Amino acid sequence: MTTFFTGHRVLSALILAALFAWSSVATAQIITLDSFDPSDSGGLCSVAFDQTTGSVWVYDCNDGMIDRYSVSGTFLGSVPRPGESANDVEVEIAPEAINLNGTVVPEGTLLFINGETGSAEIYALDKNTGAILATLNTAFGNSHVVGGGYSSIRNTFFLVQDRQTTAENDNRVAEIDPVTGAVLNSFQTTGIFSVNFGDLDVSNQTGNLFIVSSDELGLGEFTPSGDFVQSHPLPGTASLSGIALDCAQGEAWVSGTAGLVTHIGDVPCGANTPPVALAATATSPLSVVPGGSISFDYTVTNTTGSTVTGNLGFVALRSGNQVASGTIQSGSIIPGQAVSSSFTQSIPNFAPPGPYTYELRVGQFSVPVDTESFSVFVNATAQAGEAESWSVIHAAPWPSTEDAASRVSADGVAAYPNPFDRQTEITFSLDQSSEVRLAVYDVRGREVAQLTEGTYQAGSHTVTFDGTDLPSGVYVWRLEAGDEVQTGRLALVR
Repeated sequence: MTTFFTGHRVLSALILAALFAWSSVATAQIITLDSFDPSDSGGLCSVAFDQTTGSVWVYDCNDGMIDRYSVSGTFLGSVPRPGESANDVEVEIAPEAINLNGTVVPEGTLLFINGETGSAEIYALDKNTGAILATLNTAFGNSHVVGGGYSSIRNTFFLVQDRQTTAENDNRVAEIDPVTGAVLNSFQTTGIFSVNFGDLDVSNQTGNLFIVSSDELGLGEFTPSGDFVQSHPLPGTASLSGIALDCAQGEAWVSGTAGLVTHIGDVPCGANTPPVALAATATSPLSVVPGGSISFDYTVTNTTGSTVTGNLGFVALRSGNQVASGTIQSGSIIPGQAVSSSFTQSIPNFAPPGPYTYELRVGQFSVPVDTESFSVFVNATAQAGEAESWSVIHAAPWPSTEDAASRVSADGVAAYPNPFDRQTEITFSLDQSSEVRLAVYDVRGREVAQLTEGTYQAGSHTVTFDGTDLPSGVYVWRLEAGDEVQTGRLALVR
């Protein structure tokens, strides 16, 4: 659905595409922690990290055995490889009990995915003997299935096929039902991330997929539905063929076709502290008529040691389907800073009556870092007048760390009385001389009064707002002082 915004706050498709994208001014880079060279390996095709035993499993391409090592590289033993000789394979450790083709295999079970020819098979193995506990013949693959991982969030497998097949299937990721082997969903990474020798693993904290490839120098991150998140630079680890995430520690193990196993840290798969936290409170009744409005107070807190920049956004859902979305606030927040503000949003006159879920979101693309949800009920009786869209009255931009000199003092801006029945006085203080503009808007973003515009000296100033000719309702004042903007709500009640 197209979302419209009034006035000069039109949200472009480009901004919508980047909605909820966060970046850090001092972003941590993936680092190398240590590495080892398995004693009998040639070119490795896969790696797995067993959190239940603290050991690393590797598979040497086309070998008859799957080898187990300590994290320092000491050889601990082997089990036979199931299925045919292969270099298109994946070694995985079950992160939880899995119903594999009707057999429940316990957490920590060794899994082996053989995608050498035809469709891929997934084997569950006894880690001590290599005995096959269960086998799943999937409906995915035309040979060249080179990797996969299990999502304990979605309770499905994700498999990846490399670029050496037909155009219809190359670089394709498929979501697989672990009981039947059926393909539930799929997408291609062609043109974004090229998979040759490679692998895929799933963050069981965010649900995102992380892909490595001998063709790529970065770690490709995708959402489960196939949206590309970003490529994370890797520290000199080229020709990768395998990855095993340890998101509880923010780490991973990767293997390469040259035979080296590398332990890497600061992997952004969910273990790191989220960049921001959101708290919000509804400050108006959430049972409204079409053409009415809803209001919220909110605080966004930077929980990291670096400045973060990004957006606070909203999504409105009806019967589980998104009917509107947009940006409420954007800017930069310095480490430890909490930015608080409020906003009012109109409900369109054409909004069908019934219950809605209204979400405030901060985060990364379709996987928000934090979300606050509210139940909104739209009554059938329409209000006089017309609200043309889910129009947001924008709050003040978040303060930039580059703005060293503040114009509006810490005393802020105050309106008294508020609520008011005819007139109210808006008082503001300036730390320095500045060009000032003060105006009032209705809930649809239309300017109803320009109270003042001109040069003001440092000090305290008061401007009167006369609402005698305006209907009762919620209004928003907006004060521009140089580069700074502040906003607040006014309630006109008769």
